[in-house]
Amino acid sequence: MKSFSLIAALSLVSSVWAHGYVDRVQVNGVDYQGTIPGGGGDSGVVRIVQSTDPIKGATNPDITCGKGAYAVADLVEANAGDSIGFNWNAGDGSPWPHNTGGQMNYMADCGGDCSDFDASSARWFKISQEKGDNGQWMQTKLQAGEMAWSKIPENLASGQYLLRHELLSLHLASEQGGAEFYPSCIQVKVGGSGSGYPSDDELVSFPGAYDDSDPGILVADAYNLDAYKFPGPKVASLAGDSPSGQGSSGSYSESATPTGSSYGSTPTSNNGSSGSSSDSGSCKLSNSKKIKKRTARLNGNATNYEKRTDMLYRPRHISRVMRGVSLSS
Repeated sequence: MKSFSLIAALSLVSSVWAHGYVDRVQVNGVDYQGTIPGGGGDSGVVRIVQSTDPIKGATNPDITCGKGAYAVADLVEANAGDSIGFNWNAGDGSPWPHNTGGQMNYMADCGGDCSDFDASSARWFKISQEKGDNGQWMQTKLQAGEMAWSKIPENLASGQYLLRHELLSLHLASEQGGAEFYPSCIQVKVGGSGSGYPSDDELVSFPGAYDDSDPGILVADAYNLDAYKFPGPKVASLAGDSPSGQGSSGSYSESATPTGSSYGSTPTSNNGSSGSSSDSGSCKLSNSKKIKKRTARLNGNATNYEKRTDMLYRPRHISRVMRGVSLSS
């Protein structure tokens, strides 16, 4: 009976580890609070999703902005050419759990107020894509507590945009339908004097941009970064080959992270108070808008089969005895 209880508890922990969400966005050292999955209200800059679970299937309607995502009232304020950072947490507040896969970033003109914009009608252009470097996927950096970064095109016309930030986890991608999509849509007000727009042939829809049989989604060897090709369109010519955009090659560059805005910094929050972050690199929320710790609602018990680093995450809500139990992958 005790063995059964232990196995059940460990299964639950594994399920929590396997999923995540964007809890914080950063621009020019300013923190903008994300949203709690399944939470009520509409405050925050990240469209609220109903679950931290991955989206399965390239034709799933939730691939647009996440499961059941709906609009929020707030906006990130940035200028064309600014870099924007995305902080990922697992469902229990621990760092992002996956280490196999890259990121892609898209933008879509809201045509007015993003809080009233239906993302299902959006026409998206890709602004960046990133694999990693030295044989390691960029998601290993998220797992270590770093932020993901992308750059808003320098000549982009001002206005309100959705920025679709997407992690694509590939640890189960050797079978069709196994790839895990984690899209997150951030509402952004872009300022500046830019006048650039993508061309019509650079615009795509979600669903529609991907197919489950695409080489970058159905992947025989997820650990061969050199051979990997991203799914979807090429990076729009408007975005070019900027350091954070990575062009079509997707190699990681430290210059994608703005000076003074790396994860370990203490930025000024968007309400003028000081933020805080952990020296150990675990994903903490800024002091400006603390949210209650809670486990987001999870659906299913997906098991994480991916290769792990030496880091073993021990959720704070289990006993001291269970913290010493090592999970096999």
